[in-house]
Amino acid sequence: MALDLRTGETRRLTTHPAGRVRNDEPHLAISADGTLFATSPENIAKTTITDFDTGETKTIDNLCRLYGLTPAGVLGSRHCTGDSDLRWVAPGRKPRIFEALNRNDRPSLSPDGRNIAVKNCTLLDATTGKPIRSFPIPATSYWLDPDHLLAMTGDDYYAANIRTGSITELNITTPPHQAILLGRWR
Repeated sequence: MALDLRTGETRRLTTHPAGRVRNDEPHLAISADGTLFATSPENIAKTTITDFDTGETKTIDNLCRLYGLTPAGVLGSRHCTGDSDLRWVAPGRKPRIFEALNRNDRPSLSPDGRNIAVKNCTLLDATTGKPIRSFPIPATSYWLDPDHLLAMTGDDYYAANIRTGSITELNITTPPHQAILLGRWR
């Protein structure tokens, strides 16, 4: 279920319960504009994409663990366990498979779907899977917007500009073991 903050209404995102979900296994992806939600139940390689405004759903077989969603497609793993390859699935197209990447690379799809950030803050072209740029910060975590990555190293946070290569240290303080949640009110 999801709560629409504009209307206060709750909406069902999937008919499949997620079951017990481990913290390091992503089973929910939300598009940057907040209109699409992708969910995959634990241990079932089936993803449901829900249009939040219309309620329309689409199901994608052989897709589990979700690493990003745009109106153009979804990035996930083929299998729910092990080091399954990553795949980009776009409606009506054959999946693009990134055989050299798996969940241990901690992939994260940019909001515009053009880039994939992986561990050690390496940026890959989402079309080819080829490296574009690396940043001298060891861990990537979230996208702030299509041009900036939020990277964390211990208690330090950085914004990496993927266009210019500049890195800005951010003054963010979070309590120990707390997650950062990024989103946009629309």
